[in-house]
Amino acid sequence: MNRRIISNLMICLLAMNASTFASHHSWLEKKSVHKDLNVKSFSVSYIVSLLLSGGVGIATGGFTAYFENVIVKYMKKSLPQEVAPLVWFLPFFTWIIESEIRNDIITGLQTDLDAYQIHYKKGLMLKNAALASWISYLRNSFIFG
Repeated sequence: MNRRIISNLMICLLAMNASTFASHHSWLEKKSVHKDLNVKSFSVSYIVSLLLSGGVGIATGGFTAYFENVIVKYMKKSLPQEVAPLVWFLPFFTWIIESEIRNDIITGLQTDLDAYQIHYKKGLMLKNAALASWISYLRNSFIFG
């Protein structure tokens, strides 16, 4: 699965570079050069947004699931059976904290991207990080596994 993702990403990057190399030939019109550059900058802003925010979302969601699993194991060993249903309230508290941390990290990344004048999609970064976090959390959570 990971090889397929990496190979698809490499194909996309090579395709973008091929279009920019072709735009430097003199036999192309200037309009097509400007069009290719616009397409490249448009796609790069999406790729930057998706890669950075997806990485943050996977990391925070995975850490949240790991933290919950550790707490649940500890609570099941040390607490009596009457208190065990309190474990089901744990995801609410961890998701409140996780979303704040995730949004702070994304805001910091956006500040760095602005400082280096790298174009990105702000709304896409927040939504993609939340989606990646949920997927990573649900894959590793004690609730579903």
